Amino acid sequence: MAAGSSFTLTATVIPQTGTATPSGNVVFNVGVATYTVALNASGVATYTANAPVSVGQMAISADYQGSSTYAASNSVTLIETVTAIATSTVLSISPSGGSLVAGAAYTLAAKVTPASGSVMPSGSVSFLGNASSVVGRYT
Repeated sequence: MAAGSSFTLTATVIPQTGTATPSGNVVFNVGVATYTVALNASGVATYTANAPVSVGQMAISADYQGSSTYAASNSVTLIETVTAIATSTVLSISPSGGSLVAGAAYTLAAKVTPASGSVMPSGSVSFLGNASSVVGRYT
């Protein structure tokens, strides 16, 4: 999943014995965050969360807290990989048009846009001359 994207967690609590639908809460563990959600009348808890902005692996699990009738239980832990959001970069130069004149002043602008989602990119942009020397840097 891409950093900052939303995803839906669903836990269904099924009794091993008996026919009554379990009640109570499920705690979703998403990385270091926890979300407590009440079971609905069908024994299902659902929560929509956002992936962290940082790239890497994230552990996800669900813990049923139990009730007066049913014992607590825990799901297996799933490991999900959070990937970087794709970006596109548009470079512009001002004044534009025609050939560049040696020694003249120009303004370079770079617009970095995420491919999807609302997490805006952060970091720096380097402007290179002849593909090796840094002409300027913006952070």
